Amino acid sequence: MFGEVPFAVESYSNLAKTLCHVAYFLSREYLDSVLEKSAAMLAAFRDSVSPADSLIYLEAGVRFSSGNRQVLQPFLDHLVHNCAGLSVNDLSKAMRLVRLGRLEDSSSRGQSEGTSNA
Repeated sequence: MFGEVPFAVESYSNLAKTLCHVAYFLSREYLDSVLEKSAAMLAAFRDSVSPADSLIYLEAGVRFSSGNRQVLQPFLDHLVHNCAGLSVNDLSKAMRLVRLGRLEDSSSRGQSEGTSNA
């Protein structure tokens, strides 16, 4: 049912705010499906969503989901490409989540791909 619901750009932020309060109570499988739907919203609205909201999704994913890198990667990529829009506290939290989720390889791979053409 959740997968069939159409979403607007505001839904990304609203769902992030909701998820930060309920992720602990969701099963890993259901949270993965919510994160996958949210990643689809992110792909559709990439230029209109806040990186702070992507940080909330990344936190919920690292702390409470299966930790599947493919599920978390869109949120990490959005943070890396929009890090100028984050506060120092948000950047610090993002770095802690990258370490906690052992996502260092995937974030450094994205940076090296971007710098290899320079």
